[in-house]
Amino acid sequence: MMGNLDERAVLAYSQKIEIVALKTQIEALKERLSDAEGEVRTTEDRVALERIELKEATRELAEERGRVE
Repeated sequence: MMGNLDERAVLAYSQKIEIVALKTQIEALKERLSDAEGEVRTTEDRVALERIELKEATRELAEERGRVE
């Protein structure tokens, strides 16, 4: 009976350790996800700015072509 109780205590302890490890992994993954989301937002902002710059360059090119023709 006492051996069975010891086995359960060891199992419970190892499960607690595993839970702590999993929670640590979850927090690390949440941090990586947050970093990735920030990178996506930065990239989206850069793309939006480049689109604006492209539209302006296209407009200027059209104006220059209009002057030449």
